[in-house]
Amino acid sequence: MTRPAVPPDATVDGSDDRRAPIAALTFALAVAAALRLFDLDRLPGGLHFDLGANLLDVADILDRGTRSVYFTRNNGREPLIVYMQAVSAAAIGLTPFAA
Repeated sequence: MTRPAVPPDATVDGSDDRRAPIAALTFALAVAAALRLFDLDRLPGGLHFDLGANLLDVADILDRGTRSVYFTRNNGREPLIVYMQAVSAAAIGLTPFAA
């Protein structure tokens, strides 16, 4: 006797099992967005010392045209993140959100 062909992901009652993981992922994303975006204009309350040092380097890049392969401020660091922050600061201004 042969069995009828049934797709491996089919259930007995014919419902779609893909909805539960998608709903859980959507719920988790909504909770994460709510926690991250709540009071965004007020929190975080200030700059940490490393972001402040990065913004000083960004100001040097934008104002003085400084180009370096190694930034010595804040115990030294590589330039990629500082140059990316300089692009951001050029677009939105030299604010804590640019860092």
